[in-house]
Amino acid sequence: MRWPIPTRVVVRSITAILCLALLIPTEAHAGILDIFSSIESTINKTIGQALTDIRTVQTQVQTLYKEVLWPIAAINQAQSFINSTIQTYRGWMNTVYKLPISSAQLSNPRQFESLFLGGNAASLSQMRTGYTTTYGALPATNNAPSSTLQIVDMNDALAKDALAQSMASDQANTQMLSLADQMESTASTSAPGSSSYLTASALTATLQTQAFQLKLLASQLREESAQLAHQNARLKQSIANRNQLNQNLQQMLSTGR
Repeated sequence: MRWPIPTRVVVRSITAILCLALLIPTEAHAGILDIFSSIESTINKTIGQALTDIRTVQTQVQTLYKEVLWPIAAINQAQSFINSTIQTYRGWMNTVYKLPISSAQLSNPRQFESLFLGGNAASLSQMRTGYTTTYGALPATNNAPSSTLQIVDMNDALAKDALAQSMASDQANTQMLSLADQMESTASTSAPGSSSYLTASALTATLQTQAFQLKLLASQLREESAQLAHQNARLKQSIANRNQLNQNLQQMLSTGR
């Protein structure tokens, strides 16, 4: 047991006095007994009372911790509630998160679907290959007008980018769910006084989740913008085709004259 500082000082002082007493000649022992009596009286009355006061303050501080700052009953109740919540919902929620949602039936689409639903960012190259296998490659330059090729290429790029973003997001979500389970389990067994650290960790995880959500929102906005651009490109192409048709008609009429 580690004594308080005042107690250690008293013990060391007594030890020093005893050592000095051993060095004093035998004929002086009678006087030493008087010194010891005086020391004993001082310890019992003055220092002893100080030590008693120190122990009283320490007991009051411990009581303050146990009953006010970190009440044991409230902590046990909170931990019991957390454990009950874990037992009630964690298994059900994990089942919901892992529900199979694949719907493709043909071979190539099924492989492609399993890739972009796998939540593994390391499979991005395989996903791009599966996209080409499922939806076809970009036509050759001499097989379609340049404007059509550009639109098709851009649509393919946006689709691949959105799928890649969703795969990375799914992987991040899986990691965040695992972190949430760890924090939840830690909260059920954490020591008093650690709530501030758990709260800081939870807030950090919340910020990360919000960042993921904002990235997905940005991806959705890009898709919406691309859709508007695609529609405008079709309108521009339609106008260009109409103008070309008018020019051809005018040439035909002028030639007929």
